[in-house]
Amino acid sequence: MDLILFRKKTNKLELAKRLIRIGQLLKQGYSMEAALSFIALHVNEQAQEQLKNVQLDLQNGVRIHEAFLHLELPADILSFIYFYEEQGEVAEGLIQAGIVFEGREKTKVQIHKLLRYPLVLGLAGIMVLVIVQQFIVPHFQKLFVSMDSNPPVLTAFFFGFLENLPLLVLVLLVIIIGLYIYYRTKIKPLSAHVKINKLLKNRILSGFTRRILTYYFSLQLGRLLEGGMSIQNALSVFEQQTHLPFFQHEAVLMKAELQQGESLDQMLLNRAYFSKDLSFVVENGNRTGYMASDLQNYSQILFADLEESLKKCLALLQPVFFIGMGGFIFVVFLSVMLPMFEMIGALR
Repeated sequence: MDLILFRKKTNKLELAKRLIRIGQLLKQGYSMEAALSFIALHVNEQAQEQLKNVQLDLQNGVRIHEAFLHLELPADILSFIYFYEEQGEVAEGLIQAGIVFEGREKTKVQIHKLLRYPLVLGLAGIMVLVIVQQFIVPHFQKLFVSMDSNPPVLTAFFFGFLENLPLLVLVLLVIIIGLYIYYRTKIKPLSAHVKINKLLKNRILSGFTRRILTYYFSLQLGRLLEGGMSIQNALSVFEQQTHLPFFQHEAVLMKAELQQGESLDQMLLNRAYFSKDLSFVVENGNRTGYMASDLQNYSQILFADLEESLKKCLALLQPVFFIGMGGFIFVVFLSVMLPMFEMIGALR
């Protein structure tokens, strides 16, 4: 299973690099059809078929971000392409989308690598538990009965845990299946706004969610404004995209509030989805006339902050897993050795 997952992630990394390469070819003067044909020479049959479908759609007048649906890209990556396409900067959009996509997939691969060793240790621990339950515990129980004595507290607790382990595993499986069914029937059908509100109520995920939304909105709004659009027109671009329903709905609400005379910075301040700093950036940019560049600079700061937070989490995960597994093995060792020490002491 792990090898299959790793292969899928490797394909996604290759897809991210493919986007970057297409963008680079466009910058070198290639047409989109020529760039896709060039890339198709160096990929497998499945990818060739996908690129061929993209070319056919483009020949039929389909927009680039819609044609790229054949590549099975995530919605947020397609939205990157959409916004850059609206600005007439497809090459740069493909490069930037590829960079974001590649960075995210590399992070996922790192997480899988970090989890691989604890999972191996966990499987080894399960094997140890099975061996102890089948071959060691029965002998100890008979021995304590013959000696008319009770095992140490830790050993007794451990033996009880092993006896109830099948039941505990069954309960855990039922809980996991129940949570999955709950997610599929209750959480997944919810609207994007309701899902995000639930994430914002979670203390652990709220800050991360807010920074991601703020990063994306400030980056794309800044680039649209830099292209000479008004705020109303920029929000119309957000409204017309269909890849991210949350921003589509927010754009409709913001446009209505702007028409009623409310300022953009006040609107952003009243929205819990975005960081409070975003309102200050918009207000300052509106006053100085550098809103477009201020928003893009702010998005870069947020992106760097998100990267740093992810690195810290990854650096913390591995030692936590190893300490947990080490503690578990130590408890198993003590539970088995304590009765032996007691018996040796009794013989003396």
